Amino acid sequence: MSKGTVVSINIVTDTGRFFEMEGAWNNFIRSHSERPFLLSGFVKQFMEFYQGQGWVPTLLVFSVNHRIVGVAPLMTRTKFGFRIARLLLTLSYFPDLVFEDRYRQPCIDHTLDFLFNVLNCQLVYLAIPSESANLTGLKRNREDRGMKFLARPEMGHRVLPVKCTWDEFEKSRGKKFRQDFKRTERKMAGAGSWKVTCFEKGEAMEITNRILDVERVSWKEEWRSRMELEIDKVLMMVLRGSLYAAETEPDFMWNVWFLELDNKPLAYIIVVQYKGVAYFAKTSHDARYRRFSPGIYVMNAALRELFNGHQVKIIDFLTDLQWVGTWTSFCLPRVGILMPKSRVLTALISLGRCNRAIKSVLTSLSKRLPSIANVLY
Repeated sequence: MSKGTVVSINIVTDTGRFFEMEGAWNNFIRSHSERPFLLSGFVKQFMEFYQGQGWVPTLLVFSVNHRIVGVAPLMTRTKFGFRIARLLLTLSYFPDLVFEDRYRQPCIDHTLDFLFNVLNCQLVYLAIPSESANLTGLKRNREDRGMKFLARPEMGHRVLPVKCTWDEFEKSRGKKFRQDFKRTERKMAGAGSWKVTCFEKGEAMEITNRILDVERVSWKEEWRSRMELEIDKVLMMVLRGSLYAAETEPDFMWNVWFLELDNKPLAYIIVVQYKGVAYFAKTSHDARYRRFSPGIYVMNAALRELFNGHQVKIIDFLTDLQWVGTWTSFCLPRVGILMPKSRVLTALISLGRCNRAIKSVLTSLSKRLPSIANVLY
């Protein structure tokens, strides 16, 4: 970047203004990110969802000569005079800052200056992939200001490289791997007529209805009842974002696989494909048929078709939950970056992570300021 280059910043806090610039936004994401969840259709869904949760979507768009050179999809929240900022996307869907390389450091500096000095945030919390190119710049900014850069591990995500045929992969997993799925098939055959079906775009209404049929008897339904939630909001964000992206992005595809018994869906898996990577974006199963392991079975069926389709090079499960070990143990880490504004808050957080008494006080405070829980757990 040449001396004297002026990087301007545009702050977007509502979906109306965001969609006025969505073409330029998508062009930038398409060129500078491999992640589909930063495309406008998904970002809009996250903006609307978190607005309903009391957050203020705060998208920072950096430009040079009216050309976008960076975006920071953030949100802020204030309670009792305490303001916190974090990334807009939830951890599973690859939240990060996206900058053109030569403007990365000035964009990072502008981002933190805006959050701390303009918005007066007391705490900035960024959970990002550990391979993010922004880690070095964030650390440098804090050290240059004489402030602490606190990092902690977050849940990683397991990935499965596609380097062979499905038959070769099955053999590599051992005899028990195949026997377990054969056993499941025998159990289902004893209960009725079963099959796995795959739906693509253009069948949105049928896909949605089938997914909701599973969700109503899902193992998650009891939890949703306790939380007084009528529906999985993240699921709807994934569905709507996928529908929109499929219409606007040539490199974007999505499919939904269902496991059915007597024409009734028992489990589903939503798979998003973008730039050679398949993401297992959302899944659930009918809790009444847990003995069949329907969720594991439908995932395995989707994996088999992805291997045989020869269109993806990596399968990303988005999570490091134990059941993903059925297929892979290779996990990419994520890291949470804590950036308090004051040295007092830095000391409290540092002590709170290792001192029970202080952590108890901060935990009590987090009940009044729910966003603080992010830095404790």
